[in-house]
Amino acid sequence: MFPLGTVLMPGALMPLRVFEDRYQQLLDEVIEAAEPFGIVLIERGFEVGGGDQRFAIGTEAHLVGVGDLEDGHRGIVIRGGRRFRVAEWLADDPYPRAEVEFLDEPAGFMPDVDGAEAAIRQSHALMSELGHDLGLDEIEVPDDPVVASWLLASLCPVGPLDAQEILASEDASVRLQLIRELADDQSALCRMRLGGG
Repeated sequence: MFPLGTVLMPGALMPLRVFEDRYQQLLDEVIEAAEPFGIVLIERGFEVGGGDQRFAIGTEAHLVGVGDLEDGHRGIVIRGGRRFRVAEWLADDPYPRAEVEFLDEPAGFMPDVDGAEAAIRQSHALMSELGHDLGLDEIEVPDDPVVASWLLASLCPVGPLDAQEILASEDASVRLQLIRELADDQSALCRMRLGGG
């Protein structure tokens, strides 16, 4: 397990700098075994040093790139896989470990992909007016509502706690509704800033 201050969404890419000895060891073992590891959001505490409290729902991380950095650390790129729920935390020796149960990915009842996509595009357009160009024009949303929900989740302009709520959504329908609401909230904030309010 690799507890972080950010959320990894299924399907999303994330770069990381690995510098603590315990996570260097985890990385060595992941590379040797060619197996994924887990990412969970830290609920209380810090990324460095241990002693943190963690959320129970996280994401499987697949290693897609590794490079040595000049300072002796390593840079890695991971891609989010399946979601899981921690069934039991084990001893943090030599690094955080847990027993997990993987979660199903139902589509839910009448997922509103179009509504969530429109809300995301609107929030990104307004953020662009504020000088934050996020390059959304090049993104094509797939037809599969579950895959689409995770893509839109990775594009939703929210902080870690809102992202964790998205990650914990029971199905794509609930997830897309939450994404739409959060993106609409972000749009409202952007309009206030653009209006000088």
